Amino acid sequence: RGVFALDKGLDAAIAPIAHPAGYAAQPRLDAHGLTIAYALYAAGDVFVLASRTIAGEGDVEGFGLVLLEAQACGTPVVATRSGGMPDALRHGVTGELLPDDHPETIANVLGRLLSDSERRHAMGLAARHHALAQAWSEVAGRVQALLEGNER
Repeated sequence: RGVFALDKGLDAAIAPIAHPAGYAAQPRLDAHGLTIAYALYAAGDVFVLASRTIAGEGDVEGFGLVLLEAQACGTPVVATRSGGMPDALRHGVTGELLPDDHPETIANVLGRLLSDSERRHAMGLAARHHALAQAWSEVAGRVQALLEGNER
């Protein structure tokens, strides 16, 4: 059983597919719903962020902070190469990084991950470790060490 957290009116488009299959659509959460959002991340088997770069418009996914949020909850991620998302995960270790113009590839990789609980579990553990290493306190310590000439 899965949960979709949807935004930008996508719930109307996905509902005919999701609801008959037993999936529940959840509305976008505001800042007061972060605890619920983290519970949703942790409840999922895989978190997918399939953004794409729109040529000529300069519209790309920024850093992909939601990828780190999902990984911090121990959830492996599947993301596309858009904007800064490649910096938010470790391909093959904490999740999968895929081309943004091949939906069939995304579906195939997602299917393989969903059918391999051992791999998902290993990726989830690595994902949590990776995300915690990206905490502001950790990053600030590394930057300070670099500025002082003491690489970490």
